[in-house]
Amino acid sequence: MRKKRLQRSKRTCLTAAAAGFLIVLCLISFLFLPAYRHEEQLNAELAQLRHMEAALEQMPLPENYRPEAAASWMMRVPVQENAGALMETFLALEAKSGAKIEFMEWKEPQAAEDEGFTVQRIMLTISGTYEQAAGYWAGMDQLDRLIRVKAWTLTRITEAGSVRLQFLLEGYTAPGFSSLET
Repeated sequence: MRKKRLQRSKRTCLTAAAAGFLIVLCLISFLFLPAYRHEEQLNAELAQLRHMEAALEQMPLPENYRPEAAASWMMRVPVQENAGALMETFLALEAKSGAKIEFMEWKEPQAAEDEGFTVQRIMLTISGTYEQAAGYWAGMDQLDRLIRVKAWTLTRITEAGSVRLQFLLEGYTAPGFSSLET
């Protein structure tokens, strides 16, 4: 009887030890296995990105790439917004063309995702003769600052030939490129 009790006690201890071992294994698999799998996934993505980076570095620059053109473009896109200077530029165009600025509204700057650029949208309305409006528009193409005419509307406002020209403009700033500024 004593022998049976001893064997039963050993069996109970072994069963408890096996159950404890299984519980520890389950805890390890639930706590550490997901983190390990996530790390493996991140390492695989990193390896893929490094492979893509190496492939891009091996690609030649496009034939029409000219460093001086890139430098010229970067000079037309400031790294900090200077709305006062841009406003002065619009006023100088007004004086030069003879067109009159009727309305100007600056929208909230929007960041271009992962590009290092911000886009400043400007609603601008000018009026004058057709020639004055055309001169104002042509003057925007000659600016030191890159300005894109995203949309425009030309409306005749009098029989005498006066027109109203409404623009949706985009001005660009490149704060993400401030380290390249010379």
